[in-house]
Amino acid sequence: MACVRKRKKNGEEVYVADWRDALGFRRMKFCTTKNEADAVLADAIKESQQRTRPLVDPNVTVEGYGAHWLAMRAPDLKPRTVQSYRDVLRLHVLPTLGEKKVRRLVKGDIKALLVAKRGDGYSRDSVRIIHATLRAMLAEAVEDGLLTANPADKIHRRLRLVASAKARSDDRGAARHFPAGGPHAPHTRPRGPLRAPRRDGAAHR
Repeated sequence: MACVRKRKKNGEEVYVADWRDALGFRRMKFCTTKNEADAVLADAIKESQQRTRPLVDPNVTVEGYGAHWLAMRAPDLKPRTVQSYRDVLRLHVLPTLGEKKVRRLVKGDIKALLVAKRGDGYSRDSVRIIHATLRAMLAEAVEDGLLTANPADKIHRRLRLVASAKARSDDRGAARHFPAGGPHAPHTRPRGPLRAPRRDGAAHR
């Protein structure tokens, strides 16, 4: 049953808005005042009543949702761009996260994947492309009601995935292929499969 209750968190009293969303999943949000918690709960109840059925299977895996996302985006993108997204998912995301349910994804999952790629020797720009693809896909998952927040948001600075001058130039070019300011536009458009670095330190030709 939806409710607001008071509890202690880190030694301080907070108010918790507690409810089940339209898909039946339990959601909670911590607030500093009861009025704030009441407002959060009222908005959540209103939203859950507006949606009578899920847009996608609530138990869909990352692999399954990736296929759905690509199919939905394909009409608005060039075939080469779609193939690039597909390659990023197939080569870098699905081997690690493919069997995980989208609704169970947390920031730690995304961060661990990106850190592992950096550890494997991929450049920051290459890892930025992987991150941008994930963030774009999971933004759609938020709109589909699978997630309440995008777990890929606000972690690129923590991992120092700051765009180089060349990458920022690529970003401006990529912007022509996405709606301006649209929620699905990644920071950069994948330009092809990302290859593993040479172990002898030599660059790919």
